[in-house]
Amino acid sequence: VKDVHRCNIKHDCINKNDNDNYRQSTEIFLIDGDTTVTVNDSIFENIYGHNGIIIKNNNIMNLDHVIFKDCNFQRGLVKIHQSKFLIGQYYFNNTQFINMHSQYGSIIHILELYGSTAVRVTFENSKFENNTASVYGGVFYSETEFADRFINFIDCEFINNKAMIGDIAYSYNLKSEPNITNIDVLKENPGNFATNPTSVKLNENAFHNISIYSGQRIPEEISCSIYDDYDNKIIFNSDSSRIHYDEFMFFNIEINDTYNAELIGQSQSYCWSDSCLYPPLK
Repeated sequence: VKDVHRCNIKHDCINKNDNDNYRQSTEIFLIDGDTTVTVNDSIFENIYGHNGIIIKNNNIMNLDHVIFKDCNFQRGLVKIHQSKFLIGQYYFNNTQFINMHSQYGSIIHILELYGSTAVRVTFENSKFENNTASVYGGVFYSETEFADRFINFIDCEFINNKAMIGDIAYSYNLKSEPNITNIDVLKENPGNFATNPTSVKLNENAFHNISIYSGQRIPEEISCSIYDDYDNKIIFNSDSSRIHYDEFMFFNIEINDTYNAELIGQSQSYCWSDSCLYPPLK
């Protein structure tokens, strides 16, 4: 299967007569009903769209000796979102993923999973090579704390996968990382794995000790950066032509003693690129 929906390069594939959002935005397989799909010895090449494969309502897909190459899916080849019933069982054996592209997780993109679910995703004896996410998770991206229970990579090979943060995987936290049999070897390469932010550090050019009197303004140009469980610095999208509102990181300055002190001025600010600038408060 080759050269499918290249019109998505210019975002002009929408069928206005089709009201099913998933049918419009899923390019290879949309599986529903009481269904088991098996795909063997196949190649999927140069396919564009929002999603590659969606399974609904606990159906099953088996893929053996399949190649996915040179495809671009905005939200990954496989999308999982439990409250939207985008749940199923995926079994990939001896499958190659080469030069796949997305924004978040070129192969797996998980928005939501509950602690109890029928979802199972297993990759066995498979290869992931030259896959790229423009933001987080070159191969795998997850916003759920339960991914470790249901996602498995068994005897898989990872070669030159890239992302702005998390070249192989971006997970909710360390505990929720997918099960990867050779993860200890892969972690020897800094940057392969990343998690949600967990700590804040003042930048080197910032003040380390600040002493002010009541009514004085906090010095300007105080900034900090945000780090994850691997001490990776979190970098936020700074391309104003492409950034979405939900990609902004906003924060608010507060005080504990609200009876004896008051903040005056703009207390909210946001992060841009690799730093977060404190607002000039009194």
